[in-house]
Amino acid sequence: MSLDATLVPIAMIAAVARNGVIGVDNKLPWYLPEDLKFFKRMTQAKPLVMGRKTFASIGKPLPNRLNIVVTRDTRFAYTGVRVCHDLESALRLADQQATIEASEEIMVMGGGEIYAQALPHASRIYLTEVDIEVEG
Repeated sequence: MSLDATLVPIAMIAAVARNGVIGVDNKLPWYLPEDLKFFKRMTQAKPLVMGRKTFASIGKPLPNRLNIVVTRDTRFAYTGVRVCHDLESALRLADQQATIEASEEIMVMGGGEIYAQALPHASRIYLTEVDIEVEG
């Protein structure tokens, strides 16, 4: 299966500062309660695909969603998440789950390397533009 062959559309969700920064030291450099509510509403009951560092910044699986972590670390394991070692296998797993659960889309939620790999295959981007500049 190629990345363009998913049955369910691939979407990306992110918040970005004016200068393009999406995170600092594996954390969001801002606290925006409304954006967190938007994130929850948009990702609820949809498979989530994220990199290991993004997962580490969250610290636990997000509830009511299949959490898929992409990592090259073959020893990585965490209760409540599925682990894949490349984006293609993560999207394949997400596509299967989304098809079973009739989810409208697969959500890719970062970080930077995962976004870069997924961007050519995304049919939608949910982007919050944060009106600040941060070092990152």
